[in-house]
Amino acid sequence: MKDILIESLPNTSSTTIRKFKLLGINTYFDLLNYFPTRYEDYSLITKISKIQVGEIVTISGKIIEAKNQYTRSRITIQKVVVRDDTGLVEINWFNQPYLIRVLKIGESISVAGLVKQFGSKISIEPKEYEIGEKRIHTGRLVPIYSEKKGLSTKTI
Repeated sequence: MKDILIESLPNTSSTTIRKFKLLGINTYFDLLNYFPTRYEDYSLITKISKIQVGEIVTISGKIIEAKNQYTRSRITIQKVVVRDDTGLVEINWFNQPYLIRVLKIGESISVAGLVKQFGSKISIEPKEYEIGEKRIHTGRLVPIYSEKKGLSTKTI
């Protein structure tokens, strides 16, 4: 394993291989010894009725509404309403209009993020989200790597 070159890593582009090499990751052994700088704990799934302002939570539910909202200052806000068996919450992304095509009404979604209050409305500012039932970046302890040389935590 120490001698297997990173180039043999399946489903990895030459650009990603080049970025690994810039970090000094040349073999599988190097990759296995490239440790996260910290971990985010998204393992506890919170019911929507139990979320509180200021907390970082993970919720899971179905998308019941998705729309773009345009502001005067040319910012687009992507508003998605998620429902679980206890209530509804709005998730807000900024300047990512493609999300409305990706996030379909009726799909399952898991979102980890900060609960905020705007007036009387409670919403979540997402850090991570996943569509469907498979959870890789939410609903568990997630490693966070220092993002260097154009390699994101999700890539590593």
